[in-house]
Amino acid sequence: MTCMDILWQVMGVKRKVVDGEYFMTVGAEDKLQVSIFLKSHRLAVIATNATLDQSPESALIAFVEDDDLSLYFQTSRYSRKANNLMLRQAISLVIGLDLEEMATLQYEGTAQQLDAEDEIEACKALFLAKKSPTTPAYLERPDTILFRVSPTWIRYSHYPEGAKHGHMIEIEF
Repeated sequence: MTCMDILWQVMGVKRKVVDGEYFMTVGAEDKLQVSIFLKSHRLAVIATNATLDQSPESALIAFVEDDDLSLYFQTSRYSRKANNLMLRQAISLVIGLDLEEMATLQYEGTAQQLDAEDEIEACKALFLAKKSPTTPAYLERPDTILFRVSPTWIRYSHYPEGAKHGHMIEIEF
């Protein structure tokens, strides 16, 4: 972390990088670009761990998103990721694994299990509207639980072919 990174963090300044240059603010158009990227993807790799001294556990998940850049995923209440998140809510994700696109999104946040019936039904509707690999039958399994991941940090990186520098948007919440 550079001195400028520390200063920006203390000041709470949002930043982005375009063509190797830092810009101080992240505007609505940047959040829109991140939102569009999330809407165009259905799978992510997540990492969780129950304690700081435990090795992280990674898994491929299907996800959906809302307009606030929160993510939602479904899993079995008996899965390792669910058990880890019950003990420690910290989670990280990587979205964008396509070499042709050359764009990726790193996402850190906190995960909470959805308990309220209205939130659960709204989340299921998001999965069905996105044509997610998570099928209606899977959403209705008795061991299914749903998590909302609230972002604490996001970095979107795009490396177009032939470009001298990549385009990055970094958002701290």
